Amino acid sequence: MVLADIEHSRKANGVFCGVFDATGRQIGVLDFVPEIRPGTASLVLLMVARSHRNRGYGATIVDGLVAHLRSSYGTETIESGVQVNNPAAIRFWRRMGFVVGTEPRDMGDGTTAHETERKV
Repeated sequence: MVLADIEHSRKANGVFCGVFDATGRQIGVLDFVPEIRPGTASLVLLMVARSHRNRGYGATIVDGLVAHLRSSYGTETIESGVQVNNPAAIRFWRRMGFVVGTEPRDMGDGTTAHETERKV
């Protein structure tokens, strides 16, 4: 899945980057496309290592991404998706202000997801 996301990001002029803790150890990945349409960005992938979940890393990453997209690109909306079989992630995205759609969608990579959206 991650390799497919990297390829999608490359083709869409996206930004794929590692997420590192204070010691320099990689604890996750972030992939986003700054502008899929004027004013709209796509958050393609955010993964935090299981050992680092529930410590505030995800919220910090999302807050930083929102600030970056708003200041650098004038982003008004961020679109994303969350896998239907991941209730913890669904709760996370709702806490982060994303509206989670009700109709699942086949993502073409073997996963099924709800579309999400957040106004920034």
